[in-house]
Amino acid sequence: MRSGQLLFRAVRGLLVRPVTTWYHRQDAYQQLAHLGSCGEGVVVRTPISIGNPAGTRIGDGVAINPGFTTKGHGDLTIGSYSHFGFHVTILTADHHYEGATEIPYDVERIARPVTIGVACWFGDQVVVAPGAELGDGCVVAAGSVVAGRFEPYSVLAGAPAKVVKTRDAEHFEELRAAGRFKDADLRGLLVDGRPMSRPTRPAA
Repeated sequence: MRSGQLLFRAVRGLLVRPVTTWYHRQDAYQQLAHLGSCGEGVVVRTPISIGNPAGTRIGDGVAINPGFTTKGHGDLTIGSYSHFGFHVTILTADHHYEGATEIPYDVERIARPVTIGVACWFGDQVVVAPGAELGDGCVVAAGSVVAGRFEPYSVLAGAPAKVVKTRDAEHFEELRAAGRFKDADLRGLLVDGRPMSRPTRPAA
C-alpha cells in the first residue's frame, strides 16, 4: 500500500473521524436543546437536522437514526416510543405555486403541521409529506412517501403510501396498557450511545 494511502487512513482515523463525530454530537445536542419539548429516554444517532426545533415536540422513548431530517416551519409532534430508520425526511411546509407571483413558485411558504402518534415505526428512507397525520401504532415500509391522514394501526407501503394491512389493535393496546414499549426503561438522553443531560429549552 502506498505511503499516501496509509497517511490518509491515519489522518481519517485519528483526526477527521473523531472530530466529525464530536461535531455531529454537539450539533445534535444544540438542536435538541431548542426543541419545544423533549421527553425521557430519547435515543439519537447522528447526524440529524431539525429544521424547526422550537416547533418540534418529541415524546418519551423516541429513537432516531442517522440522516433524520425535518424541513419547514410547520409544527411537528412525534408521539412517545416512535422509532425512525435511517434517512427519514419529514416536511412541514409547502411552497406556494397556485396564483403565485413567480414561477415555479413564489417566496411564500405554507406551514402544514405533521403529527405522528405513539409507537409508530418508520423504515429507512421514508418521506413524510407536509400535513401528514399518522395514528398510534402505524408502521411505514422503507422507501414509502406518506401523505394524508392514516388511522391508528395502519401498515403503509408505497409511493404514495397506501394501507396494505392493519395491525392487531387488541394486541397493540394490551402491550400499551402493560407498558411493554421497546427500551421503556431508558432515562435521560442518549446521543451516539453517550448519556447527556436532557436538554431544557433556553429562556427567551
